[in-house]
This record gives sequence, C-alpha cells and structure tokens, in this order.
Amino acid sequence: MSDSESKTPALSVGQRLCASRYVLQTKLFENPEGSAYWVGKDRDAREDVILFFLPPFLTRETEWLDGFLEALQAPETAPWDPSFACLAVHPSAKPLPFVVFRSEVGISLEERLAQCGPKSNWEDLQSLIETIFRCLMPMHHRGRVHGRLTLDHIRFKPDGSAFVFAPGLDRLVFKFWREVSGEAIPVRWDGNASEHTLQTGQCSFSDEVFTFALLVYDSLRFVGVQVQLPRSPNMEGRSRLGNLILPNQVLQVLNDASGRDQGARLPSLSRLAAKMGFDIHLPEENPLTGPGLTSSWTRKELLVQWLGLLRRPAVLVAMTGLVMMFLVLFWWLDEHQRRSLSAASAGGAPKQEILISDASDTEEADTPRMLRGEGVLQLTTAPSEALVMIEHAENGEKAEDFSPVTWQGLIEGAYRLRIQAVGYQSTNVLTYLIQGGERTLHLDLQPA
Repeated sequence: MSDSESKTPALSVGQRLCASRYVLQTKLFENPEGSAYWVGKDRDAREDVILFFLPPFLTRETEWLDGFLEALQAPETAPWDPSFACLAVHPSAKPLPFVVFRSEVGISLEERLAQCGPKSNWEDLQSLIETIFRCLMPMHHRGRVHGRLTLDHIRFKPDGSAFVFAPGLDRLVFKFWREVSGEAIPVRWDGNASEHTLQTGQCSFSDEVFTFALLVYDSLRFVGVQVQLPRSPNMEGRSRLGNLILPNQVLQVLNDASGRDQGARLPSLSRLAAKMGFDIHLPEENPLTGPGLTSSWTRKELLVQWLGLLRRPAVLVAMTGLVMMFLVLFWWLDEHQRRSLSAASAGGAPKQEILISDASDTEEADTPRMLRGEGVLQLTTAPSEALVMIEHAENGEKAEDFSPVTWQGLIEGAYRLRIQAVGYQSTNVLTYLIQGGERTLHLDLQPA
C-alpha cells in the first residue's frame, strides 16, 4: 500500500456538509497523510466546531474505518483532554468521513511568535516557553505522547494560556496505518520520528522531547529574525541566534536535544525543562504513580493502558515465557529435593545421622546418642528447616521448635523424636525419619 495513492478531496470555505448542517469556515492545517482540520459552523447547535477529516487510506475498507472510529472513542486510545470533546461521527459523509469535536481554536504558536515586538528579548520569551512546557508536561507524563507535535498543534487562547490541539489523533493515525498496511510509517509523515516509531507506529517520549526542542529552537530563530539587536549588548556567557541574544546554556541544551543522534535524545520533557533552567514541578507528584497521576481518574486511565499493553502479542509471549521459566525452576527444585531425600535413605546414610548433629559423644548410628553433664540437645535438619518435636517417654514432657534448635536443661531418659518438613515439598508434610516417623533418642546424663 502506498501512502501517496490518494490525496484529500478538495474542500473549500463555505462548503456545506451533511444536508447543510455543517458549513466550512476556516482551514486550520492539513497533515502529510491527508487528514485535515477545519473550523466549521454547526447550524443546528449554532456553535463553531472542529471538523477532523480522516486520512484517505482509512476509507478504503469499511473495516478499517469502523475500527478507527471505535478506537477513537475507546478510553485507552481516545484523546485524553476533555477540552477536546468528540461530539459526532459521520462515517458516510461526502466527500470524506469526518469527526466533529468541540475545542478552542485560538492562534497557533507561529502566529503568537509573530506578535513579538522588535525589542523582545530572551527574558520576554521565557514566560512564553514556560507556559508551553506547563501545558505539555501533564499529557507527556501521563504517557499520552502527542505523536506529531507542530507549530499548529500548540495554540494560545485570547487570555494567553496555551493548549494542545488534537491530542492523541496523530498517534492513533500512525497506529492504524501500521496495523492495516503492515508497512512502516512513511518518513515524510513525520521527519522527526525515530526509527522505532516509524517501524512500530508506537510514538515515544524521546521523540516528543526531540520534536519540542526543535520547535523551541525554531521559535527562537523565528523571533531572532524579527527583533533588533540591542546596542552594545553584554555577550558574557551569551550567544546570538539571529538578533536574539540567549544564554549559552540554553542554546547548548537545545542544540544537544535536537541533534540527529537518536540515542542521545532526552527521555522526558522534565529533563529538558530542567536543563534549560525552568523550575517546573507538576502538582501532586507521587513516587508510585509519577508526576500528576494521583487523581482517581488518572489511576483508572493507567489501568486501562496497562490492560491494553497486556493484550499485545509480544507482551503475551514474554509473560508466557516468564511463567514457564518459573514453573520449570520450581519443578527442578522440587525434583532435586525429592532425589536428595531418596538418595539419603536408599544409599545407606542413616536418617538419624543426617538429621541430628552437634551432639557430644556421638557413636555408631544404630546405638543411642549420649549427652553428658549439661543436658543440652542440639538438632539440625537438612536440606531445609523443619518442625522438630521431642517427648519424654516417662513423664510426657514435650518441646517443639523449628530447626536448627537447641534445648537446654533436659533430664535424662528416653525421648521420642519426630521431625517433619513444613511447606517445602508439594505434599506439605514430609517425614524425615525412618518409616513410621519416630525414633527414640536416649539422654544419659553423668557428672562431668
């Protein structure tokens, strides 16, 4: 499939759509793959709306179109910003299917920069750039990477506040192209995308940081052409970009962040902001959920994203492999334990010799063990700890503990000894001693 097979059919100001309900007023911009954004008038609702005309490749198959429109309204893929609300979907509209959104229009970043006066300087531009950072960072740190950031997507309201236009739509277009065509995203669709993004259709944090660094650099260069160079400027620690004088640190950070080395791209907008000298902290930062992710609806949003991630074939294969590896490891440990115990009993090594140690006056395994003087009995079990119980044959005095254990102050006489494993083998209880589970141990205390 070639992305250049068709272009967006001609649309014009004043054109009426859907039985004259919508009237096209102003074209905002068109993307390389053929999608386009227009401001239109909804004559029924008597309000201005945004009309998003879908890229032509999605209209070739009904299944593709239906899948895209369904994903457009699904929680895990829909544009996250409630200010960009989907009002209606018109899949059968001519000349192209379109989606109706309610959103601010404002002016683009380029139009805002054109308002800078001839005496504007870096200090004047700092607040503008910081405003854009604060607008982008909540979306960025929630994992809602825009996908393809341009001067048209960053816009300003009349009150000077910034907002991001069409969040998530470009990312969804890339994803569907990859799925329905099986081909990489054409480079001309997004010249700033990394090879990973082009091959997978999954937009990355570092791509967005790289693109934003380029936008800031181009914005400063744009202003540098408009402004006048101050007389006798102080250039200590500063450099020129056109007629705009900037701190060396800012220019160096932007040059590094917008370099073509994809491996050197910064991982987050927070890192870029900090390097440029902006002290921006998102509200309600939480070490478990990340910046700006502490409200209940964002936690739900993250859960939906994780569930969507687990449905990917590659993730399912990896998770299945990990589970199988743990099962094999558990089986090996269980089998090793069973064979060790079998070898101990079948190979002539007396159970009592394996399980009882550190007793003084040890004689042959078939003869009673003797303890002299202090009445202290020490028991260990192998290969793991076990529940050890002794009971005096005459007075019925009992004691139990987990091995290794040391009992002091025992009186002489015969003790019945029982040892069981706890929670190690799959049977839960394993008798370590000879069949029957008991052995008599004699303590004969004599003066030291």
